Amino acid sequence: NDMSKAVKNTSYRAKVGERLRVIREEQGWTVEQVAIVSGFTASTILKVERGDFNTPIDVIATLCDVYGVTFDLKNKEE
Repeated sequence: NDMSKAVKNTSYRAKVGERLRVIREEQGWTVEQVAIVSGFTASTILKVERGDFNTPIDVIATLCDVYGVTFDLKNKEE
């Protein structure tokens, strides 16, 4: 149903955002530093990390480029 789909989407956004936050922190970046390098506002980066909104793939791709990582889209079973 639509409600369970919304919950799954929110959960996935939160997981992606959490992973991006962990990578940022592991690499020693501040939100402000990432904002300068990426061209996004600090507010946008924080929203992505919290999973607060549907993040366009180009935002995720840019953050991955800044961190020097890839965005892997594996099946759940893998």
